[in-house]
Amino acid sequence: KLQNIKEGSYEMIAIQDAGKNYLFDQNIDKIGFFDEPVQLPRDSLKFPVLFKEIPNFDWARPQYINDHHIVFGYYGNPEEKEIELISEVPEDFKYLITKHTEQDSLDFWFAGIKEIDSLVFNLTGKDSIEQRIVKPARPKIDSLEFSFSHRGSIDFLDTLALKATLPLVAIDKDFIEIRDVDSLVVPFTSTINSNQNKIIFDFEKTPNDRYTIRLLPNAATDFWGSTNDTLNITLATKKLEDYGIIILTVETEGTYNYFLQLLDARGNVVRKALKSENNRYTFDYLLPGTYSIRMIKDRNNNQQWDTGNYLKKIQPEEVVYMEGEIDLRANWDQNETFTVKETNRDR
Repeated sequence: KLQNIKEGSYEMIAIQDAGKNYLFDQNIDKIGFFDEPVQLPRDSLKFPVLFKEIPNFDWARPQYINDHHIVFGYYGNPEEKEIELISEVPEDFKYLITKHTEQDSLDFWFAGIKEIDSLVFNLTGKDSIEQRIVKPARPKIDSLEFSFSHRGSIDFLDTLALKATLPLVAIDKDFIEIRDVDSLVVPFTSTINSNQNKIIFDFEKTPNDRYTIRLLPNAATDFWGSTNDTLNITLATKKLEDYGIIILTVETEGTYNYFLQLLDARGNVVRKALKSENNRYTFDYLLPGTYSIRMIKDRNNNQQWDTGNYLKKIQPEEVVYMEGEIDLRANWDQNETFTVKETNRDR
């Protein structure tokens, strides 16, 4: 409630003050602002949408993990930022940089050095180059281990992945086979993902079938030349009658770019659909359950939600939720209409 304020035009912002210090801390606080100055007096104001900005880029302190792994933490967006090793190293020294799967950090993997006194790096920042020295500390032991993305069953549209704890550099398909319930060989393709920590298997699946995937030693090789032990997994597919279908029609007055996300009861994204010419969408092979749908108005057409920036006066991309939930049954086609209204926006 605003009282005893002189009539006039005001710039107003709102901050969710997580640090409780009456300051805007970009790393932890949310901020919201009005696109236009607010004229007072007036009866009421619609509260601005709060969002968390992408922090200004900065490097955190490097962390020594062991004799082949250093972690470089960061704040913000690390694209086009460089890690340059300037210490003298042996001729057979090599390194690889990947994105950490759970933290805002880059993994610097290396080989060719048995004993380390220290390593000196130049880190490219926003407007400068910082020099950091990394010295050995108590090492954390790691080894090449694997885990499959699925257990017991796999759906028709799912992709099977084999996750590795260390970066992979090679696959040999001669040591991999996939067989169906009749022991027939199933054709497949296998690739290492861009972050080099997964093998992606793509193969055609049929209803009510069972697939055995087997990897013999030397099927996958990591950055240091180590390979896998024998790996086996058996996955079953369901019958077509076990799935449902959601057929969606989107009604909107605008001509903006957007994409849709189908969410499960826990709020996880299970499907994504880009804008179609006729605004009709089919989500098939869905397990029975409760679903919801949201639209992201994709202002820059990059197929992802983008946050805002107060200093640049950029609002976050608008998110619109379809009213109500969808209760989908097995062996059922559910027709739904998503009417985009001003009243159900949550930008």
